Amino acid sequence: MATGEAGELSADDPLTETEAGSVIRVCDVTAKGADGVRLKRMGICTGQRIRLVQDGDPLIVLVVGARVGISRRLAETIRVVPCGECSDTVMPAFHDPQN
Repeated sequence: MATGEAGELSADDPLTETEAGSVIRVCDVTAKGADGVRLKRMGICTGQRIRLVQDGDPLIVLVVGARVGISRRLAETIRVVPCGECSDTVMPAFHDPQN
């Protein structure tokens, strides 16, 4: 994993290397066939800002205002970069109304 001084993402790492709560930008999706199409239909495509809500298997991401579960295997195909210009005002944290 390519990391910066503070152990943060620095460039083109898989989504699985991201810390929960981070806002990142998708730079590539390498999934092929039906998996790649499914990710794009969920809004996970090049240039999209997403927030990793929960690490694990599945990973939970906030994308286009919806929480989406993604298997760890599939998350390995999503390459991301830090989104320094993305803030909570641009990408607010998800608040679960049931809690």
